[in-house]
Amino acid sequence: MAAETIKVLLIEDNPGDVLLVREMLKEAGAPRFDLCVADRFASGIERLRQDRYDVVILDLGLPDSQGLDSLRELHRQVPKVPVLVMTGLADEDTGIKAVQEGAQDYVLKGTTDGKSLARNIRYAIGRKQILDERDMLIVQLQEALGNIRTLKRMVPICSWCKKIRDDEGYWRQLEAYVTEQTGSVFSHGCCVECEKKVLYEFQEDLKAVKQGETK
Repeated sequence: MAAETIKVLLIEDNPGDVLLVREMLKEAGAPRFDLCVADRFASGIERLRQDRYDVVILDLGLPDSQGLDSLRELHRQVPKVPVLVMTGLADEDTGIKAVQEGAQDYVLKGTTDGKSLARNIRYAIGRKQILDERDMLIVQLQEALGNIRTLKRMVPICSWCKKIRDDEGYWRQLEAYVTEQTGSVFSHGCCVECEKKVLYEFQEDLKAVKQGETK
């Protein structure tokens, strides 16, 4: 089985920091890291649009974008990618604020090694997956509650033909109304009671025909 490979985009303009990250990921061992580098925020965004990356390591001090504005803009343009922020030792508060604004984790330059950085990357990816799944579940629950509220309303129904009167006063077929309100699709069948009734009526009609033929 092939070893796992994590594709990383590092957005960093300092060649020394780029070299350091590259060496740390080489020494980290498994999983294997495929590192790509962009030295400007704009070129990083372009790479993210053109290719898929498992995680972004984002420096907050780029020539064309500074501070938390970089993180906000990255989230706006590519909201699905996990982000690990890199910041200076004297700027840990910014790293904490970055996590509060949607980054999955932060790293202080000069205070980590290969194994720690690899652990931060895996954590960022895992945390993003959990948050995305949570958000999807919330949306599904909201839709389900909306459907329940729709179905709990008192709906006028004709006792003879079973048509439903909608909010505009028009009488609609039951199937059409429920499909429009909930998205449900109907398949038609015959319950046991109706099946017996139809069969009985058919047999009675058949008897009547036979009796008419013998007269």
